[in-house]
Amino acid sequence: MDPNSQAMIAKQGIIDVNNLSYNLKPDLSVTTSRTTTTQFFQNNDYAENATMVCIINTGASFIYGPNTTIVFDILTRQLAGGVNTDNGIYFPSPGSAANIFSRITIMSRSGVVLERIDSVNILSAIKTKYEHDVSWENSVGSLMGFNNLDTKFDPSTNLRSQQRFVIPMSQISGLFSYENLLPSALMSGLRIEIALTPAYQAFSRVAGTHASRTYGYSVIQPRIQCDAYMLTDSVMRSLNEAAASSGLEVVFPTYFTTIQSRSSSLLNMESRRACSRALSAFYLEQAPVTVFLTQTSTVGSKYLADAGPTSVQFRAGSLYFPNTAIASTEADLCGPENFQMALQCFNKFNTTSSSNVNYENYVNGGSLILGTTLERSTALNLTGIPLSNSRVLALNATFDDATPTTCYLFLEYVTLARVFISNCTVEV
Repeated sequence: MDPNSQAMIAKQGIIDVNNLSYNLKPDLSVTTSRTTTTQFFQNNDYAENATMVCIINTGASFIYGPNTTIVFDILTRQLAGGVNTDNGIYFPSPGSAANIFSRITIMSRSGVVLERIDSVNILSAIKTKYEHDVSWENSVGSLMGFNNLDTKFDPSTNLRSQQRFVIPMSQISGLFSYENLLPSALMSGLRIEIALTPAYQAFSRVAGTHASRTYGYSVIQPRIQCDAYMLTDSVMRSLNEAAASSGLEVVFPTYFTTIQSRSSSLLNMESRRACSRALSAFYLEQAPVTVFLTQTSTVGSKYLADAGPTSVQFRAGSLYFPNTAIASTEADLCGPENFQMALQCFNKFNTTSSSNVNYENYVNGGSLILGTTLERSTALNLTGIPLSNSRVLALNATFDDATPTTCYLFLEYVTLARVFISNCTVEV
């Protein structure tokens, strides 16, 4: 065979050896390299109640959100003039190092708000207990400080106690739970702001009350570890063409938080978030701040089996969930149905993955929520019902007691970010 013919055959992916032709398999990889990049926050030390700020600078890399984590140290210390009495503070159950996060806000480099979640500490505690089983909490959850009795701080020891934690960003942000690679045009210049809670909201005490606390905490050397990929030239060319014309679509679920108080046995609560696809909603209560300051445990629902709701029904316009209210003369008789609705809210009836909440700790272990799913179809994902200013989501409930509480209603809905080369738009 002449050299010109051999060159032509090799160019077509065929190698000729001893007059035998071999076809080369095409290169199916879309990436040229993969690495973990560290993105630092603007400061190395943040005190409680501060706001941490990090601007992502990953250049042309695409980021895989589920493998992206936030790493930081928590340093507890005695306040000025404190006495060595705070010899045991810890994360209560349900709870983890995410207890220190009050609010997370994610904005594009052009200033468009992609996601904003209030009370992310409470949301993370409940979601993790319902979405994952005990094996997950004993592995990944142990990095977060879940159910780890060794995660106890002693501010009276040398006036400081420091521990390191690793939290998957997908546990506190819907954007980072996106299963595909996040575009470089979105991630480069992304601004992440995380507000910190007061110490008494983040920790529980072994003894004493928070009103007389002599401890505080700081977040030391926070950073975000991004799972970054560089794509091949042909793939990048195709993606840039799509971004320049119609934009790249990033679809992810997020939450809207409504907070109010209840001082009677009747509850009428509304979530006034207008969105085209509402997926689910769940409600929980906590003791008010004045009670937090005089008790040891701070995180979790206050409900007992005999002090829960005697009537529960969600409503969105003329739609009722369920169609007939869950009601009985005794609160504990409503418990099994409410637990069923809570499990369906986190899609536990349609998957093989189990939850780390059983009925006993549902009514007595600080995991009692009132939930409902708003999906139009269980066969199609992210196809919720539309909500508007005239069609709000409401919860009507009756309780056995009228103890003052703080009420939280979390609405899960779909956000669509359309990413262009120089900016992005958000649709909800």
